[in-house]
Formats: sequence, C-alpha cells, structure tokens
Amino acid sequence: MAHRQRLLRDAGFDPSQDGHSQLLASLDEHIQPQIRDASATAEAAIERCRHENQSNATVLQRVKNKADRIKSIIAGEPEQSLYGAQGKATEPRTGRALGSVTRVLAPLRHLSIC
Repeated sequence: MAHRQRLLRDAGFDPSQDGHSQLLASLDEHIQPQIRDASATAEAAIERCRHENQSNATVLQRVKNKADRIKSIIAGEPEQSLYGAQGKATEPRTGRALGSVTRVLAPLRHLSIC
C-alpha cells in the first residue's frame, strides 16, 4: 500500500483512492478497461489476503492460548478460571508439576502394587 501511495505521489497524483482513479482516467482510452479490470482483480486479492491474515491471526492466538494453558497445567500453576459441569466457577486446584510428582514417587518404585 505504501509503495502504491509513493508511486501515485511520484506521478503527481494524490496518494488516495481518488488519486488512483485520476491516474486511471489519465491513461489512453484503449488500455483503461484492461487496467481497471487488473486493478479490481488486485484489490479483491488484497482484500482476500487481509481477511485470511485476520483469520490466521485469530487461529494462531487460540492455539497460543491453549498451548499456554497446557504449559501452565504441566508446570502445576494454578488455573485462572475453572468451571464445573454446571458452569459455575470452582476453586482453582493447586497441584504439583509433573516433574515434582515423579520425584516424590521415585522412592516408592520398589513397592509392589497389586
């Protein structure tokens, strides 16, 4: 977008949609339809890219949030918000990180559990 604005300015047009339209109107009449079609196709592609980028950003943010939550659970950090089966808030659990559980259980390895 900045590149297009600079090119419009360099050509003596306002770096806006109006300047773009004025540039198109200043071209030879026999190439105007082709340029308008190509410009419309490019604008539509840019808009699709913007939309897809926004969708990707939303998905990536959700994945990051889930990964952060998994990481905090594994580390034994208290969870920020837990909801029970009825949808009511419950007390955050306090637990141990998986590594500390392993250290606690290590001395018990020799016991036989039926």
